[in-house]
Amino acid sequence: MIQSQVWGGIFSTTPGCVQASCCCPTTDIQVYEYSNTIALNLTLDGSLCMNFATLFQTNLPKPDGFSLTMTVFIVTFTVTMSSDSNTITVSSTLGSQCTVVANRIGTLAAVASTTQSQSTSAAQKYVTPSVLFYFSFVCLVLK
Repeated sequence: MIQSQVWGGIFSTTPGCVQASCCCPTTDIQVYEYSNTIALNLTLDGSLCMNFATLFQTNLPKPDGFSLTMTVFIVTFTVTMSSDSNTITVSSTLGSQCTVVANRIGTLAAVASTTQSQSTSAAQKYVTPSVLFYFSFVCLVLK
């Protein structure tokens, strides 16, 4: 029997990502699941984080399978869900030393009733206008 993935929840990271050479998700990773999209809320630490402590990535397409990708600055992250939906692995183009495994520790009960417009306002708590300008500038330079 094929089981659909349950992306929404709270996941606790395990040690393993080398902060001296990476930008690592730390503490809990919150995954918000909507009908067609996913949002990720991460606390970051490490030498390559460029002074960013929090990342709230919204409007990621909800995957049909077990993984999704997102690009932050010039780094591509792949988030892979285990078949039982209890573990996520976050890997990046920076190498295996930057991989994080996180185990489900809870659910986000309000996810089903939350709208995406509310997630955007939550993102505004974490992303200042200067950060948005920087993201826009980086995207223009990379294109």
